[in-house]
Amino acid sequence: MLPRRGQPHHKNGVRRTCYSRPASPCRNCPLTAVCQPDAGGVRRIYRSEHAALVEAQRQPMADQGAPRRRQRAGLVEHPFGTLKRWFGWDHLLVRGFHKVRAEMSLMVLGYNLIRVVNRLGVGPFRDNCARRTQVRSSQALAQLAA
Repeated sequence: MLPRRGQPHHKNGVRRTCYSRPASPCRNCPLTAVCQPDAGGVRRIYRSEHAALVEAQRQPMADQGAPRRRQRAGLVEHPFGTLKRWFGWDHLLVRGFHKVRAEMSLMVLGYNLIRVVNRLGVGPFRDNCARRTQVRSSQALAQLAA
């Protein structure tokens, strides 16, 4: 057993707790070679505040992970291929996580709009947009009156 040592601290925005014990009580343990580091020093294990959630997710992923990953790959690859073919999109035009996320969001929004128009048709899509705009404007007027 490794008792908790010290106070939890933050690393990369995640609260971590350190568990350790000195090397001396472990000398007679049969698992010393497995448990202790190669240098024979103190064994330290850090657990994040989310460790229980990660462990709870690992079991279902071990049971169902491969089929779900294959299913997700089949679902996700189609939009990427369509983006590349329809829009001639073969690379991202920006760098940085937030900029790439914004560019990807715009591309996916365009993809989703095209899909909606293809399924509903232009007329029903336009009518649905007009209906939603009318509802929102009436809600805004109601809020101003209140």
